[in-house]
Amino acid sequence: MMRKTLFIIHFSLFMSIMLTSCGVVEFDVDSEAQPVLSMTLDHDTVYVMAGERFVLTPVFTPDTISNKAVFFVSDNDGVGMVDADTIVAVSPGWARISAVSVSGRFVATCDVCVFPRWQLTAYDYPDDMLVFASVSIDGREPDADIVVAALYGDEPRGIGRWQIFGRYRCMVFRIWDDGAMEEPRQIRFFYYDRKAFRLGMFPQWIAFDGETHGTPAKPVELKK
Repeated sequence: MMRKTLFIIHFSLFMSIMLTSCGVVEFDVDSEAQPVLSMTLDHDTVYVMAGERFVLTPVFTPDTISNKAVFFVSDNDGVGMVDADTIVAVSPGWARISAVSVSGRFVATCDVCVFPRWQLTAYDYPDDMLVFASVSIDGREPDADIVVAALYGDEPRGIGRWQIFGRYRCMVFRIWDDGAMEEPRQIRFFYYDRKAFRLGMFPQWIAFDGETHGTPAKPVELKK
């Protein structure tokens, strides 16, 4: 009687997972597949900019199993939506993505933080200032997968661009402001690593004063 009850519970859980908003998900399960001992995801938390897409990869133990198929479910489609095996960052907020093995036996999760896109229209701001900066993250200059931006609060006010001035190379920010406050705004610098799904803030900041900060020869240091 106990074995029958456990079978019913397991079967009900498996069927509830199989039924999604898109209909019934069907899998061909290899009965000869090597038994799975555990399953995780290659990320447990990711930070991603709204509008971007990314893939989560399941990690099985043992890693030599023949059937590595999973399907994904989101607890908040308005933030992070599942599109086949791809996660779409829809709008700012938090979502939890669950990966379920084809047997329904293993579930792994990843928390997804979607933040607003770093984009701005310069014509909305009458005032600006320039910042010439040397930038390093963990002792290295950011590569093409890393975006560095100047923000006031959570509002982007400038995106860094690498430029070469003779024998000097630095990141240049044109930072914009509406001039509405009597006290200078505190501008902070953030970076977003698209490959590592990482979001971070530099400890250095600058008060918006409409002046030029740093030069190509003596840039402001942004170091994390």
